[in-house]
Amino acid sequence: MPRALYDLCRAPDSEPVFVSSELMVQTSRQTQDHLLCEGCDTSLAQMARTGCLLKLATLNDGFLLYEILRKTPPDAVEGDVAIHGAARNPEINVARIVHFAMGIFWKASVHPWKKGRTEPRIELGPYSEKLRMFLRG
Repeated sequence: MPRALYDLCRAPDSEPVFVSSELMVQTSRQTQDHLLCEGCDTSLAQMARTGCLLKLATLNDGFLLYEILRKTPPDAVEGDVAIHGAARNPEINVARIVHFAMGIFWKASVHPWKKGRTEPRIELGPYSEKLRMFLRG
């Protein structure tokens, strides 16, 4: 996850909670490893900051993405669930959101992200290289 996401996971007077199968602890330490070149890492982080993270829910600022979605009528309503087509909303850059999310999936597919583990978290098979090329633009 990008460093900026960690800021959204903490109250002003506490740290985010890290949870694994062996441990649960409050820490500001970011899970990271040297995976990408500096240019690619900076590019993905910039895309996340400008396209997605500013719209996520925070303790102080509410949930901007939800407020933006509510400005347009839902495409469908089923019970108490409203479904909004984000691509129809000019305030939402769907391409940046997709890029951010796919970057997280790709990183999970090329690195184990767990001490002592050698296999990545997920397997994208033949889509891994296509996804990498998509992320590179």
